[in-house]
Amino acid sequence: PVTFVNASSDENVNDIDPALKDYLGDNYEEKIKKNTESAQNIEKIQSMFNNTNARSMSNEYPDYIGGLYIDSQNDNMVIQIVKNNIPSSSENAGDYSLYNNILSIDEDAKIEYVDYSYNEINEVIDILADYYSKTYENGYIDGYYDDLINNRVVVELKNYSKESILDFKKYVLDSDLIYFTESRNVVDYATTLAPGQEVLTLG
Repeated sequence: PVTFVNASSDENVNDIDPALKDYLGDNYEEKIKKNTESAQNIEKIQSMFNNTNARSMSNEYPDYIGGLYIDSQNDNMVIQIVKNNIPSSSENAGDYSLYNNILSIDEDAKIEYVDYSYNEINEVIDILADYYSKTYENGYIDGYYDDLINNRVVVELKNYSKESILDFKKYVLDSDLIYFTESRNVVDYATTLAPGQEVLTLG
């Protein structure tokens, strides 16, 4: 991912512009503007969660939210929705109103329907974090992270095999949310709200 930096002088601008043009193309300024707008809209949605009672005491976000991220192809915001958890006006007018406000915050936003809520993803991450903190030397996994674009949690196994996967499911956690893969030598788990990101995590 590319992080765009605010230039502090004309000399810096001259240095940065060619690099951005080479990476993003002739319309790089338009792409940066769109990317920034999408990041700001995601922050607005998160602020809406914080200012309402649309979540339970145990959950940080509404159960119909699967994730929010910026599409690296067109810099549009993507809103992931768990279709089975969409609120109805008859059951909860407040939730229903918030849901519609979220969908109308950006007319260019893309809606993706997914299977798992961000709360469910977080629950799995919490379990893995606890397990990893206690067994990082002798446990099954080398790393783990939330893959919001694919609506799943990735677990990197020290010994990637069918037997290891079965043992992990038996002794650690058996969840359809988890995607198993072999360990990588160099992994960058960092995700931020900065323009240019590929994945945008909540919280």
